[in-house]
Amino acid sequence: MVLPRILGKIGLHKRLRKFKLYSLLYQVLNIRLRVPLISTGTKLGNIFEKGYVLTLLLTSIVFFVIFDGSIKLI
Repeated sequence: MVLPRILGKIGLHKRLRKFKLYSLLYQVLNIRLRVPLISTGTKLGNIFEKGYVLTLLLTSIVFFVIFDGSIKLI
């Protein structure tokens, strides 16, 4: 998350870390989620990538047909 990095850069982290509530919030907001799906360059990785792209393409076509090609930006 961006907030812990900003607090560290402006120097507030050093001042606020003595408070328990701040420490708890900082730990929660500073969690990094890393999920390695499949290593690239492998046969299984290529199959996964082709399936993923095909699924996105089919989903796009289905929604295009359902909404009669009228796509509006909100």
